[in-house]
Amino acid sequence: AFWGAYGVSKAAMEHLVQTWADELENTTVRAALIDPGAMRTKMRAEAMPGEDPLDLPHPSEIGPMIVELAQADLGQPKSSVLFSDWKLRSGSPASA
Repeated sequence: AFWGAYGVSKAAMEHLVQTWADELENTTVRAALIDPGAMRTKMRAEAMPGEDPLDLPHPSEIGPMIVELAQADLGQPKSSVLFSDWKLRSGSPASA
């Protein structure tokens, strides 16, 4: 409740990026959706006041994943890139 505008704008952005990915398929430009999941942010703390923020990864932890995606020749991702999956695959330490 009360996050309708946020949810709608996020859905619109996801659709736009998926459209760009399709349109850019035969170019060297890639478009990727990155799903960070729950992160230790001020906005998250306001939305989920009973949640312990120390149980969540700090936003700085996603930086290496973004760098890897930008440098890698992985082709066009066909779905959202989940931070939680990358973290498991990369062996990144759990959030502190």
